[in-house]
Amino acid sequence: MAMVIEEVVKAAELVRSVDDSRAATDPFKIPAVLRSTIETEYTALMALGGSQMMTEGERARHSQRYQSALESLQERLKDGFRHIQSRPDYEVDAASRLGAFNSYGWTGGKLGSLQRDDRVILLAQQAITASASVQPELARYPEELLTRIQDALAVVVAARPLASVGRRQSLTQQRDGAAKTLWVSISRARFHYCAASTLLDKTPELARIGFQPRRVSGQRLLPSEGGGGTTP
Repeated sequence: MAMVIEEVVKAAELVRSVDDSRAATDPFKIPAVLRSTIETEYTALMALGGSQMMTEGERARHSQRYQSALESLQERLKDGFRHIQSRPDYEVDAASRLGAFNSYGWTGGKLGSLQRDDRVILLAQQAITASASVQPELARYPEELLTRIQDALAVVVAARPLASVGRRQSLTQQRDGAAKTLWVSISRARFHYCAASTLLDKTPELARIGFQPRRVSGQRLLPSEGGGGTTP
């Protein structure tokens, strides 16, 4: 079945818009990690959608942009690791330091290799979503550093799919794959809504993000078609 890119994009934009309007204490507020995933996948899909007519020169430009942003992101993550490491014991004791390292994804307080792009991206996403809950506050990444990480991550996510596109057919396959991945995350948001209410999949809140509360039969593929929970 052909992927309806526009429908997936509209569904993602609706979910994001509604979630933006919810207070942090709202039980239907999408968890930060899932919301970050949706943002990343939405950005990647939008970037792919505008790249059908790219020239080889444009591909090379995006490749350089991606590599530069990735290298910057690696350095900023190292800065975060060093920040935790540099706090004196009277500010951050050994147990709290290890807890901060683990919260940011530095398992066991080890820097590890930053040669794998996927790990760098994952650590950056973790830094953005986990920082507000890290204790003590002195172990948190500084706000300026978090901003730099977020900015570099946005460039990496946008440029990554554009840096390696091939022929039109290959790009179409990449777009379909990105849309399916995003749809899975949108479906996870729907499951969160069901879990947040004692009404489960009957909750009227589902309608706010384009999903019809439980219907016995006739569920369709996309929210605009009245369906829910079925991946493309």
